[in-house]
Amino acid sequence: FARSEFRLGRRGADGVSLRETLETAWRMSLDGVMPPELEDDVDMPAGFEYLWGWFTRLSACRPSAMDGVSGIPESEIRAYFQNRGIRPEPWELRVIERLDAVAIDAGNKSQKDGTDQPQD
Repeated sequence: FARSEFRLGRRGADGVSLRETLETAWRMSLDGVMPPELEDDVDMPAGFEYLWGWFTRLSACRPSAMDGVSGIPESEIRAYFQNRGIRPEPWELRVIERLDAVAIDAGNKSQKDGTDQPQD
């Protein structure tokens, strides 16, 4: 799910995400055939919404980096949960760490191919 979100959320030089571009092309097509990239889009797993919400808010705290995408600092993760009185389970923290690793990978790939970083 996350890889698909990051890939389709990348913005081009025009500021439009790949998803928006593909959906517009689909609407404007005469044959009405969905682009294959959208057919491969993955739905958010049931029960994952709150974890994705945590991750997207934490991702906004990501420091900028000169040569790629940097990880979400553990201090930000700790502060986020402490300030909200949330005690995440260890497995939930591992999910956030894994999402962060996927986001870093996607962001670094987008920098190499000239597109913007993924939008959360």
